[in-house]
Order: sequence, then C-alpha cells, then structure tokens
Amino acid sequence: MGKIIVSANTRFLFSASSETTQWAEEKFHEGVQKYPPAFREKNCNKDLLDKIEAWAQKQHADGISDMIVIGMGGSSLGAKALESVIRHEQIGREKTFLHFWEGSHPTAIAQVLHQLENRKVAALFVSKSGTTLESRTMLALFRQFFPESRVTFVTSHPEKIKDIQNEGEETFLIPENLGGRYSVISPVGLLPAAFLNGNIRTLVGHYYQAIDKLEAEIPFAENPAKKMALSYYKLFTSGFHTNVLWSYSREFHPFMDWIVQLWAESLGKNELVRALPVPAKGPEDQHSVLQYYMSCANEFIHTFFHVDTYGAYSIPVPEYPVISSGKSLWRILHSQMKSIEMALDKKDRPVIEFIASAPNIESLGKQMAFWMWLVTYLAALYGVNPYDQPGVELGKVICKEILSEDKIPENLSAAFEL
Repeated sequence: MGKIIVSANTRFLFSASSETTQWAEEKFHEGVQKYPPAFREKNCNKDLLDKIEAWAQKQHADGISDMIVIGMGGSSLGAKALESVIRHEQIGREKTFLHFWEGSHPTAIAQVLHQLENRKVAALFVSKSGTTLESRTMLALFRQFFPESRVTFVTSHPEKIKDIQNEGEETFLIPENLGGRYSVISPVGLLPAAFLNGNIRTLVGHYYQAIDKLEAEIPFAENPAKKMALSYYKLFTSGFHTNVLWSYSREFHPFMDWIVQLWAESLGKNELVRALPVPAKGPEDQHSVLQYYMSCANEFIHTFFHVDTYGAYSIPVPEYPVISSGKSLWRILHSQMKSIEMALDKKDRPVIEFIASAPNIESLGKQMAFWMWLVTYLAALYGVNPYDQPGVELGKVICKEILSEDKIPENLSAAFEL
C-alpha cells in the first residue's frame, strides 16, 4: 500500500559523477544545518492525534455536517489535497463535507451560503500568524451568516486571536517553527481530514516513515529525494526553466496545487533561480497547452503523476464503434498519459513519472514527505532559505495600506477601452 515508483527518460536524469554527488552531499548537509527542516520533527504524537480525533467525534455527535475551512495558501492547500484522496476512498459514503473560504470572491461565498441553507455548520479558522487579512475577513462573514455556529482556531499565536475568538472556542497550535506550506501534517491538515473520517494515524505513520528514509544522513545512493533534487538542479542550470506538473489522476489535482506553492515559495528567492512550477491536468490540457510544449522552445521539464489502479472504479467501456471499446477508463487514461510521455521524449523533452499504487492516504503521505525533502535539497543546491517568503510579505503590506486609505489607487495608465 502506498508504493511510489519514479522513472524517467534516463539520458536526462539520475546520472552524475562522483565529484558532482560529493559536492551535492556537502551542499545538502550544509543547507539542512543552516536551515533545519521543522517538518521532520515528530510533533504529531499520540496525545495530539487523540485530541484531534476527539474533536472530530464531538463535531459529528453535535450533528455538524459541513465544515467551512477559512484559510489561505498553506492553511488550506494541504487540506484540499487530503480531502481529494479521502473522498476517493468514500465514494457513495460521504457524510461530512468541507467548504474552503480562501479569498475575497463574492460569488464563491454566496454559492456556499446557498448550499448550506438548513444544514448544521461549523468553521475552522486556520492562520499561522492569526492576523491574515483574507482569513479575518472571511471569519467576519461567517460570524454574520452563522451567528450560532462555533469556530475552532488553528494558529501559532493564540494571543493574537483573542479579539476574534468567542469564549469556550477551542484552539489547536501550529508549531512556531513550522512554515505554513510545510504544515499539512499538523492540526492544519489533520483536523479537516479527521472531520471527513480520514485515517489520520495511517497518514501520519506513512508520512513519518518516508521522512526518516529521506533524511540528510541517508547517503545519496539510497536517497531518491537527493537524486531527484540533483537531477532537477542539473536540468534547471542547463537551459530548462519550467517544471510542468501533469496530473493524470483527478484525485491528485489538488496535490499539484500544493506542490506549486511548496516549490514556488520555497525556491523563488532570487533571479538565479529559474525553476517555475506550472500545473497541468491530463488529459484535458493535452488539448490546450501541449501544442506549445511540443513545438516551442525546449525549456520545459515534464513531471507526470498517475495511479497504478483505480480498483473497483476502473469502469469498462461497453461495445461501441470506438477504438476504446472494451477497455477500462483507467487503461484509456493511462494510454493517453503514456502517449504524451512518448511524444515528448521523441522531441527530446525531459520526462519524469511518479506512479502511486492507488489514490489513497498512504501514498499521499509518502509523496508529501518526498516533495518537502526534495524542495529542501533543491534549496540547498541553490543556497537559498526554503522557509521564508519575503516577496509575499511586501504585497500584504501594500494591500493593508490601500485598504486603510479606503480607495483604489490608479497607478496604471489607461491604454484603451473595449
């Protein structure tokens, strides 16, 4: 259960001289010592898991059917990735539901409000700082529309939420040194997963197993995260500037969004890093962006994600005048992915493939650990801090200044009107 297989067109990847691997090992150890990864600390102990499960059981006992998750970026993307695979395992048996209020989109809020008429609702307010503008805004709306509903708070700074927390409302702590985009295996992701009746103990167990197997002390030859980090680095420093993340499993689409944030905010620190992550959904995007990737500048790495089986959901196509007649939908989807991989390979495009045994909580826990380590090792090769995000903070400051002035500045000149 949860096995991950990684393969690639090997003329691009996995080969390096002993001098290069020795240099990389030194950089890996230097980076981990300078910027210790908090995600490897085993904070999710039995007491915390017991507390989270007891919280979920109380929500169910109180008749809560819908939970609104109020949070931005790392406060919601990991939970959405977990929700997607949990839902796959519960098809036809769903009893509880998550709704994500992530931004200031009026129609999205209105749609959820319409869906939740006559349903019993609660909320999770997830903000590491406790002061996130969008999250506080959404909480104000939640209090207005659901005045009798309770809120559970998830933060690193309980002292900063006293002005918005009602008496008796519970707080779960995010470890102070654990950045938002690395916090999915904490109350940030585990509370929503537990509310959906996901097996959080299995998730945490497989995550920590993978964390241990990919530690900096594990030598290069035995550490796939180090191998992939060096392979990506060699490609990015030899003319390839974008990593296209193709998801050929609907259940992994939200996981791609999680990787994009993890990658972009951790690595995008200076002009020397040219390694943009771009998500793509297969097979739909075969009919949109593939033409560009096949025919324009060869500067894209293509990373594919798929599952080895859909089990009972591998629906067969009935007899019909179409070449796919008699084949399962899984086989058709897999054939579509392999055909694109082979076409890209013929055009000398680097191709990497991640195959999970199934879209389940075990494989997702392992992959999350893998990508956290991979990004950490890539950051070490670039010599950047993977745990800060100075570029994001500037926009937050300017937005607060604009709102305090109560007018939208016209800092761009009008070019034309349609």
